Amino acid sequence: MISATLRLIACTFTLLFIPCGGALADTPNSHGITIAAGTSDMDHDFYRVAGRFGWDKRWFDDPEGNWYLTGQFEAGGFYLESTSDATQYRDAAESLYGVFVTPIFRLQRNAYSFGLAPFVEAGIGVSYISETWIKSDTFTGADFGSHFQFEDKLSFGTRFGSRQQFELAFTFIHHSNANIKKPNHGIDTSNIFLLVLAARHAGV
Repeated sequence: MISATLRLIACTFTLLFIPCGGALADTPNSHGITIAAGTSDMDHDFYRVAGRFGWDKRWFDDPEGNWYLTGQFEAGGFYLESTSDATQYRDAAESLYGVFVTPIFRLQRNAYSFGLAPFVEAGIGVSYISETWIKSDTFTGADFGSHFQFEDKLSFGTRFGSRQQFELAFTFIHHSNANIKKPNHGIDTSNIFLLVLAARHAGV
């Protein structure tokens, strides 16, 4: 598990690289809205909606100009609801909601001739959850320890569409407080298919 110190360093490092200035004609990153749905490793349904704010920047183009590094912010909310009857404590919540801000680095490929443009992306952000204790697939439930949580995100996917205006991805998201406060059960959500409706930057 990544420590709280490492997560804070990663967030600070990302903030130092937030680009400034106008849109670049050769930057295919985009603004848009993401909608995700999936399940957790402890019998929960998971729903997530976020606004994406692409960075007008690209780094480390490969010699052939196909792959490059870029990034974006995601900010929005999520909803987590238990689907298990295993928890026997009445004080444990049935569901919770959260808000988050996550800076993300993305390794992106330009589109192949058949129209797909694969990518892999990862980021570490922060979130706030409405409940610290929720029912799960265990007798005692999932105890997050605090309302403050870190959000770790890893995605694999592709852009597609006539203007590369859509994205589809498999996403893994982990929430925990990085042992800032005990207990720290954390939660993993996976098998999430992410659809992005993107508005391309002007000039791209």
